[in-house]
Amino acid sequence: MNSNKPTILERVQADLERGDHWLARQRLESHLSTQGYDPDILSKLGEIALAMHDGFSAGRFYMASSAVGDHVDAAIAVFVTHLAHKPDQIASQLPLVVRAANQDQIPEEGLRRMRNAGLDVALEKLNRKAARRAFPYRYPRLVVVLVVFALLFTMTAVGVGVWTIGGWVLGR
Repeated sequence: MNSNKPTILERVQADLERGDHWLARQRLESHLSTQGYDPDILSKLGEIALAMHDGFSAGRFYMASSAVGDHVDAAIAVFVTHLAHKPDQIASQLPLVVRAANQDQIPEEGLRRMRNAGLDVALEKLNRKAARRAFPYRYPRLVVVLVVFALLFTMTAVGVGVWTIGGWVLGR
């Protein structure tokens, strides 16, 4: 492994120093989607969103992070208020890695905020819906292969039957 290669946070910091907040945010969101839940990355995304004057997104990111402070509480309030304090809507707007995370991965501060917003039940319901939607599409190739095989078998059996009966009738 090349030790001279900059880490994700070093690249993000370079982006921020150039004033390229969008690229920094995109890098971190991509990193989060490929590496999974990380409360520190969520905190950094919240900071960047606030610097971009995007309180809604900052609240989204801060909700399940370990970040604390008045600015964090204010951003979460914007996020929750924008969604009319409805837990189902709030849960659906959280980053996918947060919705997919195990509770033991989320820091206590994040869990407390999520419970206060009523998200424990909403996240469970959302995950059940996602599992139900995913199930029918889990094995489509196998089903198609089995159906094609059954059709070919049936057509072959009919063909052999017609050939055999035709031979009897025509006296071959």
